[in-house]
Amino acid sequence: MKLCQDKVLGRCYVASRSIKAGEVVLKESPLVQGPSQITGPVCLSCLKSISMHTSEECPKCGWPLCRDPQCRMSEDHIPECDWTMNKRGRKIKISNFTSPHPSYECITTLRCLYKKFHQPSVWEKLMQLEAHLDECKKSSRYENDQKNVIQFLLNFFKLDQDFSEEEILKVCGIIQVNAHEMPLTEPGYMAIFDRTSFIEHSCFPNLYKSFTNSGQLLLRAMKPIAAGDHLSICYTDPLWGTINRRHHLEESKYFTCQCDRCRDPTEFNTMYNGIKCPEHQCKGYVLPHLTVGSEETWICHDCKKTTSPEHVHKILVKIGEDLSTMEKQNPEACRKFLKSYDTGRFLHPNHYYLTDVRIALAQLYGQTNRGGIQELSDDMLTHKIALCKQLVNLTRTIVPAEGRIRGIIIFELHASLAEMGRRRSGQGQIDSAQLRAFLLESKQYLEEAVWLLQYEPSILPEGKILVQAQENLSSLNTVLQALHASIGDSPM
Repeated sequence: MKLCQDKVLGRCYVASRSIKAGEVVLKESPLVQGPSQITGPVCLSCLKSISMHTSEECPKCGWPLCRDPQCRMSEDHIPECDWTMNKRGRKIKISNFTSPHPSYECITTLRCLYKKFHQPSVWEKLMQLEAHLDECKKSSRYENDQKNVIQFLLNFFKLDQDFSEEEILKVCGIIQVNAHEMPLTEPGYMAIFDRTSFIEHSCFPNLYKSFTNSGQLLLRAMKPIAAGDHLSICYTDPLWGTINRRHHLEESKYFTCQCDRCRDPTEFNTMYNGIKCPEHQCKGYVLPHLTVGSEETWICHDCKKTTSPEHVHKILVKIGEDLSTMEKQNPEACRKFLKSYDTGRFLHPNHYYLTDVRIALAQLYGQTNRGGIQELSDDMLTHKIALCKQLVNLTRTIVPAEGRIRGIIIFELHASLAEMGRRRSGQGQIDSAQLRAFLLESKQYLEEAVWLLQYEPSILPEGKILVQAQENLSSLNTVLQALHASIGDSPM
């Protein structure tokens, strides 16, 4: 990686050499980590959720910690503990453990400010990060940060002699623009990284972001990268539609994305945002055409006629309401939603609303009954395979660097194909050679799932799926070797 200066992007990293697909490009520990701004009480050492019955007060400052003895010794808790004792002058008391607690809104900001006097090298690195101060002052969060973070720190912790409002606001901006959501605890927490903060955004990135059990951030190339190519990650949810991704980036990161994916209304011919054209004789779909500084324009990809954003939003709001009230843990509710909208009358079959439901349903099949995938009806198993294959093809095209969700879906596909082969063989519908073909296809998907998920931390569901996938691969190889012995053809 080589840090460069770009006229449009500012500081960014490019590849200093060719990088192979699968290669780890960066593993980095955080400069600062702390609870999310809106959170219920958490242990300020391990950042896991706590209750009145699972916590104890820190004997020095009163902030509640979990009962793990190691958390009492953690250096992460030192900043708020020190300033509570030595600047506030008396202990804090947390009594409400059942809802988001305003006292926690300032903790991550406080931990950043603490570095100025106690770890100046880290403070210097933080100050090099983008804050977008002018945009922060115009944002919807400014009033809340002014009251619940800036004034709280100045008055509650008596930091008015050490920091100005502008300085604290800059730190708030640095956190908002650069912090990564860390899913390693419940609830998740925030962490700011040094070098990763200069990796540019793309909705079609070439790097995949993962984590380690210890809280490091890991960046991995998901396709070959040539020397001199810009390195990129996705700052938003890559499975959102273009309008939603754009709005999130403008609201939280203060820029309008102009990546290859956002500039292509078809999103690489997937029609991921497609809404049925209202022209009676037209069978096409209207798509969003977006440019910097202009309103969205929806144009039919076939007849080229323009549709008003109001018409599109009316449809999306209605379907979005149905989606938000749908029981996502209920396979029947998912099937009903797809039956209502997966007809081409309102949405393109690849639309992100439908994709969201397909991802949920593909995983629900076999998880909502005690017998697992073996208890699915033949129709449900066939539907699960079709869903998984459709999702694999779509995600390979639109989010090839998103290894987590693709790895999960491919694992589900492997299991479904293996089960289908087992059933047909047991029912005498296929012979040993045909069974081997099913299992070989299943193995191919399984090996891809292991490759995609190989760096997922074991404490997350994806890491647990990785362990299961590795076990399944060993078992599948044993079955294939047995088949090879019986029919004579190489299974490998």
